[in-house]
Amino acid sequence: MTITDREWELLKRHYGDLAYEEPHNHARYLAAIRAEQKNVAEGLGELDRGESVDVDDVVEKALAILDRAPDVPPEAGDELPETTKPAN
Repeated sequence: MTITDREWELLKRHYGDLAYEEPHNHARYLAAIRAEQKNVAEGLGELDRGESVDVDDVVEKALAILDRAPDVPPEAGDELPETTKPAN
């Protein structure tokens, strides 16, 4: 596979040493980079069009789902620590 200088720079920036060590994967790596760039561009377009979702709305919906879940005891690390006031 022949790649352009621009593609080589993308490979080095995204994959570092793997770009040198695995030339047989260059096509796969470039496809992944292009997919990521497309997703970022689509996300920025949604933001520009005002199609984004407020984080507070997402959290509210997630908490509502958790409230409807059956009572399952939490495992260690499942709960956020209580906020404590700093000592004066």
